[in-house]
Amino acid sequence: MNTFFYFIKNTLNLIRYIPLLFFLFSCEKNDEYTVSVEVLPVESGSIDFLNKFYNENDDVYLKAFPNEHYEFDFWSGDVSSNQIEINFKINRNVRITANFKMIDSDNDGVPDKDDLCPDTDIGIEVNESGCSQENNDYDNDGIINKFDNCPETLQNTTVNEYGCSFIILDDNQKTLKAESFAKDYTDTVILFNGDSILIVDDWKNLRSLGPSSYKRDVKIVTTFVEEMREFCSLPCKISDDFDMSTWDLSNVKSMFLHFGIPMDLIRIYQIGMLAK
Repeated sequence: MNTFFYFIKNTLNLIRYIPLLFFLFSCEKNDEYTVSVEVLPVESGSIDFLNKFYNENDDVYLKAFPNEHYEFDFWSGDVSSNQIEINFKINRNVRITANFKMIDSDNDGVPDKDDLCPDTDIGIEVNESGCSQENNDYDNDGIINKFDNCPETLQNTTVNEYGCSFIILDDNQKTLKAESFAKDYTDTVILFNGDSILIVDDWKNLRSLGPSSYKRDVKIVTTFVEEMREFCSLPCKISDDFDMSTWDLSNVKSMFLHFGIPMDLIRIYQIGMLAK
């Protein structure tokens, strides 16, 4: 009899605790999951996402943002996609990587930021600068090989659109001569083999330079001069910096020299005879 009452008592006690147990279990928190993100290569971009922790079946939204010189490539890890934005429901811990790559517009294997020839045709072999042989500039004159009619231009030399210098050095290795197409560049300082060059086409231009007090580190090319006269009033003393040793007088048709002029001016005549 006592056993029966003991059983009834324990059963009633258990029934009394059932609502409490139900309450405790019903208040248990939902499962919580984490989202871990990574960017490759490091510092190639970033990921926009709201939270690191999510409850089960929450929506997770991620968006990739490339840094300068990069573009988004693909997502990898627990979620795969090639879309820059992804959205999924979470039911476990997730690790995901945003992969970026350097922009290479012409797909030649050289990133745009290092590509000196950004419009290479598909399939053309290029060097480390992204240039094919025809797109290279072997003489560094600013004109690529396929358009360069003078592929061995001296360094630090001004060229035309075909890669040719306005100035050439005569066979005597001293006289500087202007090419015919340099006529439009008179009174303009250009470069030849690192030297500053001024092309003149009239003796008056020479006189206006002030030969007696000339101090400029600029060589003068006289190929287009056809008449030569005195540069200054007598007695005339030419500055040592007014270098006439490189003059080309091959086109001078008339030379007016007065009797009694100083030897400095006689040098002009001598140069003219050597150039003939």
